[in-house]
Amino acid sequence: MVFFFMLLLGVPAGHAQQAIASAGGSGAAGGYKVDWTLGEPVIETFRGSGHILTQGLHQTNIITTSLPEREVPGLAVRVYPNPVGDRLMIEVVRTEGGHFRCELYDVTGHRMLQKSLDPGVEEITMGGFAPGLYFLRVLTLEGKELTTRKIIKQ
Repeated sequence: MVFFFMLLLGVPAGHAQQAIASAGGSGAAGGYKVDWTLGEPVIETFRGSGHILTQGLHQTNIITTSLPEREVPGLAVRVYPNPVGDRLMIEVVRTEGGHFRCELYDVTGHRMLQKSLDPGVEEITMGGFAPGLYFLRVLTLEGKELTTRKIIKQ
């Protein structure tokens, strides 16, 4: 308690940072720690060693332009056409036999579709989906992610 009061006395009132937030919290996993609050503007962005951290909220101008590709020996995944109208084709080329699955998500993270895939060409009917941005994940049956593709539905 004494430490808290000493800390308050040591920070000049004119230079103290302030955040008015409606919620917040902390979490840790895999060696990373995150402390967060809702309702503060963007403060700054840090980049380094394959990680990007943007502090704050209301990040309306952030656009993801690429997704990392995983190289799996003996496996190729082709998704076409993109942008897609009614039919999206997924071609899984594998030198060894195997079965896969795909999951289609909208930008809010809701899973819209899940389908088993065999090596070869599979079709997803996209006619019933609203125009917009989607993410297609191709995984092993055990759940190991092989690739994620950004899909634009016209």
